Amino acid sequence: MTGPVTSPLELPDIDADIIIVGGGTAGLVVASRLSEDPSLQILVIEAGADRHDDPRVTTPGLAVSMLDDPNYNWQFLSEPQVSFFNFTFTAFGVVSSSEIYCLI
Repeated sequence: MTGPVTSPLELPDIDADIIIVGGGTAGLVVASRLSEDPSLQILVIEAGADRHDDPRVTTPGLAVSMLDDPNYNWQFLSEPQVSFFNFTFTAFGVVSSSEIYCLI
């Protein structure tokens, strides 16, 4: 099977050898490398909607337009950072290295 599964109800029908939780940069690199073995069935699980063709996701520079949109940003707040003037950081979705690069 290839392509996105958009409903958890479809998961029982998938016979996967390896399940990777997290479709961020590292998770997809691991999945790509493992998929070089044609005998393996790889399943990558990622939270959220399928936005692979959304211009706000695929166009460089538009990531900042999603920061205040709850449809894209889960708006998790960090604890106040005492050593940084009690500033609270917003995690864009579930924090990953690629999200951090967007915020720099």
